[in-house]
Amino acid sequence: MTIERCGGLVVWTWENTDDIRVPLPSDSHFDADRYDAELDRFVADHSWEEPVDTAVRLLARELVALDWYQRWNCLPPSWGLGISVGDRGEKAHITMHFRVEDSVLATAYRRYTMAVTGNEPVEDQVRRFAERIDASDPRSAAQTI
Repeated sequence: MTIERCGGLVVWTWENTDDIRVPLPSDSHFDADRYDAELDRFVADHSWEEPVDTAVRLLARELVALDWYQRWNCLPPSWGLGISVGDRGEKAHITMHFRVEDSVLATAYRRYTMAVTGNEPVEDQVRRFAERIDASDPRSAAQTI
């Protein structure tokens, strides 16, 4: 499928490269302003999130705001942003993986883990966690993987 803007429209064009015998639907056209409004509504809707999902999203935002990776000369792991749900339910936690260069320029992997509880707002838990990991050098403060 290809999605492109054509003036005041958003056009979805269907392509079938695997089996030419399957008929394709005709192009779909959407009003661009209404399409953008629906995308904005979708992005803003976090009602589906469990507290650990909210913690991942908020920590990623907090790390960007703190410029954490740059400030501590760390890199996210090669497989993505490095913040993920570690477990759900009673043992809910998130894990933040990152890379550092050690003294001989070899890559070392480190991690921080944050428990997510139902005892207080997730926003407060993430804020405190971000303050804690931002206050000390992660090369010595984080767990080695």
